Amino acid sequence: AEIHRVDPAPVLMTVLGWSPTDPVDFGWFEAPAAARLANGVALLRRIGLVEADGFRLTERGARVVSWPLHPRWSVVVDDALDRGLRREAMEAAAVSEGREVLRDASELEGRVDAGDLEVRAAAVFGAPGLPLNRGAAAEARRVLKQLERWVPSVRGHRQSEGGLARALLAGFPDRVGRVQGGDVA
Repeated sequence: AEIHRVDPAPVLMTVLGWSPTDPVDFGWFEAPAAARLANGVALLRRIGLVEADGFRLTERGARVVSWPLHPRWSVVVDDALDRGLRREAMEAAAVSEGREVLRDASELEGRVDAGDLEVRAAAVFGAPGLPLNRGAAAEARRVLKQLERWVPSVRGHRQSEGGLARALLAGFPDRVGRVQGGDVA
């Protein structure tokens, strides 16, 4: 069953929104392994969507539970709202949530002018330049239109140092590393 293969975090957000109790006790048709559920809840806690003790959604979790995004991307977009970067975050989420939007992602190799997300978003939503996978680009545009309806217009107006990168850290804190003496730590 798919529930045994996919990331449990999105379905856990929905389940905890319905019933803020231990998801092991939820009436699953086919229950995922307890360890997978625990890992999913741990992620949701780490990114601030579920309270540290118990299973209630935080204020942010309740705000984003209905957004059509993976919980990580919901956190990125929500954090970006405070930074005045709504559009940039929604575009990054839209190109990341689906299939590869570039026809040939090897076009990005060696580029140092912008991050992958910015290049992909610009290719789909901005100035054309890189060849696109038309179906995936159309899908990203549909996701962006959905987000424009679901995500509040503006909450913040400040452009903070670090911009979208800081918002990405909020949703992906476990995907950060640093180089120490030639090794990634």
